[in-house]
Amino acid sequence: MENYRYSGFDYLRGIACVLVVLWHSGGLDFLLSFEFIRELTRVFYYNFCLLSVPIFFQISLFLTYSKGASFQYIKNRKVPQLLKIYFFWTILGAIAIYILGGRINFPFSRGLVGSIMWLLRGGIRIELYFLVSLILITSLVFLNQFVFRETKKSLELQLILLLFSSSLLYIYKFDYWNPLNFIPYIFSSLIIYEFSKNGMFLASTTKTRTISISFSILFILLSIVEWLWLYDPKAQFLLPPYSRISLVIGSSLILHLSLKIKYKPPGFLLLISSYSLGIYCIHFNFIYPVNYFNRLWNNLWPSLPAKLENSLTFLTILLLSIFFVFLLRRIKILKGLT
Repeated sequence: MENYRYSGFDYLRGIACVLVVLWHSGGLDFLLSFEFIRELTRVFYYNFCLLSVPIFFQISLFLTYSKGASFQYIKNRKVPQLLKIYFFWTILGAIAIYILGGRINFPFSRGLVGSIMWLLRGGIRIELYFLVSLILITSLVFLNQFVFRETKKSLELQLILLLFSSSLLYIYKFDYWNPLNFIPYIFSSLIIYEFSKNGMFLASTTKTRTISISFSILFILLSIVEWLWLYDPKAQFLLPPYSRISLVIGSSLILHLSLKIKYKPPGFLLLISSYSLGIYCIHFNFIYPVNYFNRLWNNLWPSLPAKLENSLTFLTILLLSIFFVFLLRRIKILKGLT
């Protein structure tokens, strides 16, 4: 499949990266003080910003399938590269914790199971759970590719596996950082890849528009149901983890639509897209110091509007992340890790 078909992924990486930083930095938190839009802000955070990680996941798995998803490719290239990325950002995260005067709690007293769970949740930096989950899920992709070939490329079976895995994870309700949450994306990304490879649903026809609109409506309806019925708003996280059916459908739909884009994004968005991995992994390190300086600034300027403070926090963290990733990418030995 020609490379131009993947231009839409640059848009997705760039936009998803910005949404992640916006959410984690509380860039829209000033809206929470207005009762009439408080719920809309939370809906935006927990439905649209939460799509970012599934989109990153879908893109990575889609590209793995596009490379053939063979055992040799995954064992010799994909997983080793992901491991290098994980260890690099773990070390960098540990250094950042030390510089900021934080403390690393190693799981020596938790036993074997506790230590394994600690690693699965990202280890030293819990935010790196995304990389740990991606490593484990990518390791399973070749098994699904094998099943797909042996069942004569049955997309119907992939759909059944997708629905079954999503339903099963709904029952068990794993926490945010459990890699099992991402199992449905093994099947959804293969379905999208096979459709795109065969040219199905890529042309602008009445059928494709009807399917896109139908899945958009389904995403909205499922999001509403999940918000109102399935989970307790008083919980630490308002909504279920990444195995939510609405997020699986929503990210799959967005991935599919992005394949229709055949032109590159604007320069700044393309820059953010190319830096997206580094921005995702490093921006957490700036949240505490930026908020600390914000508190000092508030003491000097107590009348600073909350909306300006939240916006400045978001922009500062985003720009600092871009700048430091730019510096890291100048180091040749770090090529492919940022």
